[in-house]
Amino acid sequence: MTNKEVANEVVCYIAARVSITGERPNQTYAAVVPINISSNERILRLPKIYYEWQHPPYFNCPPYILEALSPTICPNAIFWRHKCARQPWSYHLAVSSNANGTRNIAVLLSQNKETSIIHAEIDVQNQDFEEIYDKLLVRYAMTGIRAERAGSS
Repeated sequence: MTNKEVANEVVCYIAARVSITGERPNQTYAAVVPINISSNERILRLPKIYYEWQHPPYFNCPPYILEALSPTICPNAIFWRHKCARQPWSYHLAVSSNANGTRNIAVLLSQNKETSIIHAEIDVQNQDFEEIYDKLLVRYAMTGIRAERAGSS
């Protein structure tokens, strides 16, 4: 890395379906991949891929990844999952209006350091808006979603 390249670390969390010899086949475990990216968006290094039983030093795994994992009895994996589950994530709906009269609805998952779009409905017609909006509220109700109907008529 040169002096002009400033690295930002991005951590990717993955629900990986793997089969481990001696374990039940096709179980879904968490994989954590820290990636260092330079200021000019080049990947500088991919230092290590961690699996949850290796006790990765990263604990911001989003809840939708945790919910996709198979049950485990591994103490390291249980500790890691519990530490991740205690992070303060929240879901929000964002609605924007388009010039053509349609609207976009995005489900956002936010934490103190990041926000991700986890679902989007693009160019929703006015006659379909209420139904789609309500379905999203029901689908993500378990997360205590905050409903804000900006741009609704």
